[in-house]
Parts: sequence; structure tokens; C-alpha cells
Amino acid sequence: MKVFFVAVLFLIPLYAWYKFIMKVDRVFFDGRTKDLFLYLVIGLGWILLLMGMVTMLGI
Repeated sequence: MKVFFVAVLFLIPLYAWYKFIMKVDRVFFDGRTKDLFLYLVIGLGWILLLMGMVTMLGI
């Protein structure tokens, strides 16, 4: 059960970051951002979120 809780704890912020970046792309750039740049921003955010969560949880 603890593993499931930790997995959900990791996935919720990652999904929220993805939705936020996609909304920013749609609002400010009309969805015209190049795929490579868009995925780079999403990936960088995920890495930073994961590093922060791992540090906070002490895993």
C-alpha cells in the first residue's frame, strides 16, 4: 500500500506540470511551440519535480 501511495504522490505533480505546460502553450503560443522545445520543458520540469520530491521524502 505504501508503494501505491508513493507512486500516486509522484504522478500527481507530474501530470499537473504536463497540463500546465500544455495550457501555457495553448494560451500564449496558440499550440505552435515546436515539439522538441515543448518536450524539453516538460522533461526538465519532471526532472526538477522528481528531484525535489525524492529529496523531501528522503528516498
